[in-house]
Formats: sequence, C-alpha cells, structure tokens
Amino acid sequence: MTITTYGELLSLLDDMGFIAFGGRTGIPNLADVTRADAWHTGQDTDPWEWKRMLSERRDGIYTRVEGGQALFISHAWHPVFIAAYTPALPLEERWEMGQVSQAVWEMHRLFLRQDTWAKHDLRARAPEKGFHGALERLMAEMEIVMSGESQRLSVDLRPVGWPSIEYMRTDVYAPEAVARAAQLDAEEARLKIITQRGKIAAL
Repeated sequence: MTITTYGELLSLLDDMGFIAFGGRTGIPNLADVTRADAWHTGQDTDPWEWKRMLSERRDGIYTRVEGGQALFISHAWHPVFIAAYTPALPLEERWEMGQVSQAVWEMHRLFLRQDTWAKHDLRARAPEKGFHGALERLMAEMEIVMSGESQRLSVDLRPVGWPSIEYMRTDVYAPEAVARAAQLDAEEARLKIITQRGKIAAL
C-alpha cells in the first residue's frame, strides 16, 4: 500500500485509528506507506508537511506518546488515548508527593498561564535542564499536543530561522475528546489500544 496525498493519509488514519510517523514501532508508519522521493519537497504532497497540516487544520492529532513515539491519532481514537495515558492523580498532587521533576512542574505551570506556546518561546522561559524530557512527559500524559508551527520574528518583524513547533493544552485543542475521555475506563482504554495495535501491525 502506498499513499501519495494528505487526503489519503486521513482515510488511512480513519481506517487504522493511529499510525506512527516513523521508526520501527511494530505498527505501520508513514515512511512505510509513502515514496522516499516524496519527502522534504515542501509541497502539500510531502509527508513531512502532513504533521503540520493535520495539527493546524485540526484533522486529527499529532503527538508523542509514552516512550517518545510520534503518532498520528484520529479524532475517534483520541479520547481513548487520553483515558489510557492521563495519570490517575493530578500533576499538582504528584508534585507534592515528589513524583514530578522540577522541569515538568515549571513547564506545566507555563501552560496553565498560557494555553499555547511556540517552542522557541517555551525554551526561553522553561528551565533548560530537562527541557525536552519535560515536553515529552506532558505530551505522553496527554496534557499537551502539537498544534502547528509558529514563526519567530525579529524586532522589525522579519522571520528568524525556521518555524518552530507550536504546542497547545489538550483541553483547548480538543475539548470534546477530553470530555469523552472522562467517561472511559483507563484500563479498558489501554487494552483497546493494545488490541488495535495488534490488528494494524498485521496489515
């Protein structure tokens, strides 16, 4: 199976529920179902661009789950992932119990003050030590998702460097999914994901 357009990605995502962006993860990934010469062209047919397009258009979810695995997740499956991987205890309680790092705590507080951050702005305000780990931890716990890209500007409003990833609190990006997730059992949600991984791995 080979896909060549963004629309075909969305159809595949609806069929499978979730697919990996890349790597050997045991489930289908984007590199496996696209042509090598389609990548990094900067066109809408470039699979590298699809993660940005999906996030900006709210056609699904592109995020990193436990272990740092980058996934595309359909809207139908997003509540299942939220239910499965959101910790039972709020982050504030885990912080008081000494179960949360300083970097995760500080980044969490930044997202409470402001629901959306460009990575370059976040890096300027969050602790440098443990920055990437904190970012991946908040994504893995379904607190934030990637929501597009943001261009850094100079004082005279000229673009500086490449656009950076933009992150948004999940309850702002997909409030309906968060509400539906609250009605699901965490253990049943995890089992559902494991079962679906087995099904799509065999495709």
